[in-house]
Amino acid sequence: MSHRAVCVESRPHPDFCGEKWWEDMDVILDEARKRGMKVWILDDSHFPTGFANGAVKAAPLELHRQSICAGRMELEGAAEEVTFSDSIRFITKERLDIMKMLFLAAFSRFFVMGVTLLGLPFLVRTVLGLDAKFYGGAESALAVATIMGSIAAGLLTGKLRSSRLSYVLAAIGICIIPAGVVFLFPSSALIRYAVIVAGFCGMQAAISIFS
Repeated sequence: MSHRAVCVESRPHPDFCGEKWWEDMDVILDEARKRGMKVWILDDSHFPTGFANGAVKAAPLELHRQSICAGRMELEGAAEEVTFSDSIRFITKERLDIMKMLFLAAFSRFFVMGVTLLGLPFLVRTVLGLDAKFYGGAESALAVATIMGSIAAGLLTGKLRSSRLSYVLAAIGICIIPAGVVFLFPSSALIRYAVIVAGFCGMQAAISIFS
């Protein structure tokens, strides 16, 4: 069976879009041209795509990604006009619990995203020394965990009291513990990899439910 195309994975390369990247691409393209193969290139340094290898951070705001969110609410009776300042006053003065919950959810999501985007690739690629296919498998597992957490959140809507959300938040911390404990015992890289991925998946599912 002959291969007619190849996809170039950018994440393992240490100099994406740099001089060494283009030198390596010249070699790949020359070899593909000799064999009549098509070459596909992942369009950014890592998932999610669209930030141009970090260049978007320094770009003008009009070049940043924009989203439109729509919502629907059915009301009965005469509706009173509510301004944005009224909403802020309601949260900060009358329902401080809502504001605290929003800040807690945002902080927790920020923590989990940071650990996942920075800690997971470092553990898999640098500490364990595994190749890109293992990191790709870990990302796929995280995606499944996020979906499962979202489904669980939908099923638990109306059943999970706000007072019990602390259990979900505690689960985030508990899930990350095995990723550190596994290094205290002699074990193979694959076993450590499995424990780390399982812990990160649990953490991802928990933050999906909490958020």
